[in-house]
Amino acid sequence: MPSWTNVAKARNDFADLLDDLTTEQLQTPSLCEEWSVLDVGGHLASLIELSSFQMVKGIAKKRGNVDVYLADTAKGFANSGAGSIAQILRANAGKQLKPYSEASMVVDTAVHTLDVTRPLGIEGILDPTVLAIALDTSAGELAKRLGDGMPRLEATDSDWTQGDGPLVRGTSEALLLAMNGRDVSAELEGDGVELLSS
Repeated sequence: MPSWTNVAKARNDFADLLDDLTTEQLQTPSLCEEWSVLDVGGHLASLIELSSFQMVKGIAKKRGNVDVYLADTAKGFANSGAGSIAQILRANAGKQLKPYSEASMVVDTAVHTLDVTRPLGIEGILDPTVLAIALDTSAGELAKRLGDGMPRLEATDSDWTQGDGPLVRGTSEALLLAMNGRDVSAELEGDGVELLSS
């Protein structure tokens, strides 16, 4: 079974990040509500370690509340510590997670990486190829959702653009976060900014 090369890069980079963080940094609130930096790492590890059957069973125990289940599993894995999480990510870096596509997992890992690096003031950690795939995939999903209302997205730090509607300009990271539900409107400009939160 071939490895997911780009996901592997993103997971290994996240593991490297965890290795460099202090205890205080690991407990810093992330952009994910009520999750610390370490909790986000726990979430990424849980997606790799838990089978589809375990997830379905776990969600059922939470009466179908997926958010509660994900939070509980994230914090459960976080309790094992940053070293354990990093080991899981490295040992399974190229693991495929059916039925998800590699591109969707690149988006998930990239966005969660920014969820932790942004509050810590760490910049430029995403591999350029990983970031480009995450942007293209997120823009494709946004276009499906908005249809003719798709804005024109322009990165201020690269030549990446998508769409032809009202303008939204910002850094590549800010655009990626905005397309995935994070409130970074203060970092964006243009008449189409509100479309990203609609």
